[in-house]
Amino acid sequence: MVGTNSITIQSGSALVAASESKLQAWRWPNRLATALWVAATLALAVALVIAPLSYGEGFSNAGIIAAAIAICFGAYLGMAAWRVASPELGLRGVIPALLILPVSFGLVAPALDQLWLSRDAAALVANSGQPRNMPIAVTGYAEPSLVFMLGTATLLVNPDRTAENLATARNGLALVEDREEPAFRAGLAARGWAPHAIGTVSGFDYSNGRNMVLTLYAGTPQ
Repeated sequence: MVGTNSITIQSGSALVAASESKLQAWRWPNRLATALWVAATLALAVALVIAPLSYGEGFSNAGIIAAAIAICFGAYLGMAAWRVASPELGLRGVIPALLILPVSFGLVAPALDQLWLSRDAAALVANSGQPRNMPIAVTGYAEPSLVFMLGTATLLVNPDRTAENLATARNGLALVEDREEPAFRAGLAARGWAPHAIGTVSGFDYSNGRNMVLTLYAGTPQ
């Protein structure tokens, strides 16, 4: 009987030790995942505050509120997950997401004007007073989003071809990035035409990491 009890106690001790070993093995991956999740939450909060300053018109009240929500919920869930892993914490993480993401994409992101260069360029063309569906050539800026907004007839060409289109196409327009302007003007002058600036937009082209200035031109024979 004593031997049986001894075996039972030893077996129980072995099971407890195995469970503790598994718990210890799980604890550090869980803490690493928690740390990464908290870091991502803090990065989002910083972005919601800094992005409107860098690419918009200044502090965004919506961005500040969303950042505060992210920090508060992130800190609470992070500390809770660090102590004890629980599936319920994952479900609770949906709550801040439902509060933050609509604000981020619905209010903060559309106000980051410097990031939506194609949108502003298309608005410049639409408000230029020129007839709709006029042929337009673009040089120095080749974002597919601009073609989508202006139409598939949009030409993405080099400065000389842009000058040729402006000089030969009826009611033609040219959208020229400032680095390409000298070559564009030279090509237009060689054809006996002069550029007439209609308007300018500027912004950040996130595809190549450069600030850009786009000028919309009409042309007149010299």
